[in-house]
Amino acid sequence: MYINGVPFCAVHLSTYFSLQDLVLRFLKRAAVNLQQSFKVVVPSRKLPLSDRRRILAKQLGDFVHIYNKVRFPNF
Repeated sequence: MYINGVPFCAVHLSTYFSLQDLVLRFLKRAAVNLQQSFKVVVPSRKLPLSDRRRILAKQLGDFVHIYNKVRFPNF
C-alpha cells in the first residue's frame, strides 16, 4: 500500500512544481507588458513549499490588481 502511494506523490509534487514554474513564467512575461513597473521575485527553492506558494500567490494577486487598474480604470 505504501509503495503504491509513493509514485502518485512524486507525480503530484512534480506537477505542482511545474505549475509554480508556469506561474513564474507567466508573471515574468506579463510584467514586461504592464505600463506600471512590476518586479517579479523568484522564491528560493530552499524555502518550504507553503512559503513559496504564498509568495507566488501574493505576486499573482498583486499583478492582477495592477492589471485591472490599468485595463479597467473606471471600476
